[in-house]
Amino acid sequence: MNSLKDKLLNVEDFETLSKKLLQKEINDLGKQILEKLKMNSFVHHRNLLAAFMVYKFPYDVLNTLDNSTNRELYEYSCKLIETQDNDDKKLRSDIIKFNFCFKKWKGDDGKILKEQLFNEYHQLGVDIMNTDDEDRKTVYKLTRDSILDCSHKVGGKEFIKEIFSYKPVILDKNELMMQYNKAHNDLLCEEFDKGDYTKTKQLLTFIKNTCLQFHRKEDHNDIDDTIDIDFIISRIKNNAYSNNEYVTLFRYMFSLIRAIQSSSNDELLESFVNEMDTDTVYVPRVLIQMVECIKNLVKDLENLKNEFTEK
Repeated sequence: MNSLKDKLLNVEDFETLSKKLLQKEINDLGKQILEKLKMNSFVHHRNLLAAFMVYKFPYDVLNTLDNSTNRELYEYSCKLIETQDNDDKKLRSDIIKFNFCFKKWKGDDGKILKEQLFNEYHQLGVDIMNTDDEDRKTVYKLTRDSILDCSHKVGGKEFIKEIFSYKPVILDKNELMMQYNKAHNDLLCEEFDKGDYTKTKQLLTFIKNTCLQFHRKEDHNDIDDTIDIDFIISRIKNNAYSNNEYVTLFRYMFSLIRAIQSSSNDELLESFVNEMDTDTVYVPRVLIQMVECIKNLVKDLENLKNEFTEK
């Protein structure tokens, strides 16, 4: 925790701390702390980072400390931030207590648990599809069975019915091929070179929405924060991106696609990523490559749809 404290506790205004909490370096430190404590499987690193915001600026975050929920959350943020780094047992305890209070403050904890179970069950469906290892498939299927058992205890038959009723929305392959063809790509490049970023914005939005559609809800805040379309377009218009900043942004976007595609498509995706290390980033080309990956992803998603249809 000392590494985070050194970087965050000296910040004296709300806006600056908000921006620092979005930085990759800070998020990576949060993840490393939870991994070291073996808590990363059940505590999200953003919840850990939220403790600094509550601790530093309680009235900006909570508005008031007059009710018990807000007061309890602030008190546990203080205990967590003031815990010594060499006391792992107490640190784990304080993280768990703050995490519970934070979820309770954000909304009904039962609702949060149901959402996590729902997302985990369907994510395992994607994991089953993306592996050729039969042992892994067996483990994933057994895990799904355990999630269903837990889901029944939490929400009964109605919640089980809700889980089974979900059908992933699959992109239409033919429509995708028609919409993003060579003519579209040529026009995208032509308009981009002239300073017209309309199609660039449309393509960024399509890629972002695809990632949001197929990633877990708990990842949506990260995706929304990092792929802020208006902010990205504004920086492109003002020529504010360095090549390294483009590489960082697009590596993140490629990683989102890689996480939901079949491993058989990883080699092509990796070649696109490596290309950015050798050539100057040309935004339209990279976006076209991402769409190419999504076209390949569609085949995998159709297989997933068939799996749910057979149930």
